[in-house]
Amino acid sequence: MLTEFEKSYKAALLKLTDDVDEIYSIYICLQTDEARKRVIDGINDGSISSIDEIDEIIVEMCPKV
Repeated sequence: MLTEFEKSYKAALLKLTDDVDEIYSIYICLQTDEARKRVIDGINDGSISSIDEIDEIIVEMCPKV
């Protein structure tokens, strides 16, 4: 039987693993020429002004994220 600390620790490790997986998949998505160009062009032309707008592009172009 796990103690409360052990349960919390295990949950934190699983969350960290999920976060790392998500960050890595976003990184892979942004390495594609199309996604990367769209984000860079949007930042340069002012149509992207927040991280939320970049997130929308990532979800649209890489729905597995």
